[in-house]
Amino acid sequence: MLLHFLQTILLLLISFQGEGMGERLLTREAWIMGTRMRIVVGVETEAEFQAISEALLNEVERMDGMLSTWDSTSTMSRANQAPHHLTIPLPGELAEILGEALAWVPLTHDAFDPGVGALVDAWDLRGPGRLPDQGTLLSARAVSGSHLFRLTGGPRPSLTRLSSGAWLDTGGFGKGAALRAAARRISGKGHPSSRMMPRSQNLSLIHI
Repeated sequence: MLLHFLQTILLLLISFQGEGMGERLLTREAWIMGTRMRIVVGVETEAEFQAISEALLNEVERMDGMLSTWDSTSTMSRANQAPHHLTIPLPGELAEILGEALAWVPLTHDAFDPGVGALVDAWDLRGPGRLPDQGTLLSARAVSGSHLFRLTGGPRPSLTRLSSGAWLDTGGFGKGAALRAAARRISGKGHPSSRMMPRSQNLSLIHI
């Protein structure tokens, strides 16, 4: 598949600046979100490593279950598959992430736009790939762009597709959102597992 060469290595590097002298680096790798995630943690005990790495993986898996457009059962896929002009309720977390992503469209003068699902289909980027003819490409462009989606926030967030061929591709921001959520989980920002990491520790996220 054409997207294989675009697979990204995600490195979560947790560096410690505490006083522990017996710390060692332990590594764990997992295939998730269509790519390889490598976790390197400096810890004193294996139990600490297991707790931290499990928390990271669980959070990324949770985000994948919400954001994936490869899994037809994910929250995002169900919204993409809903009949157009039907307003679909969204979890607040997903609405916030989509709102953040869509806000970058005007900031980048349309260089970044997640509303390119029809173009992904036209080029068959999730299959063997193809060179679309002019008619196919023009048709795909006609139903591409963030302007074909109405996202509503507030206490009852929702998403409405304004064209039957339009769908949002989370590939340009989903992994970053998942890594940020994982960082928040182990650093205690909005998550219950803040005791997992002492305050002397620093978290560095490197997305290559």
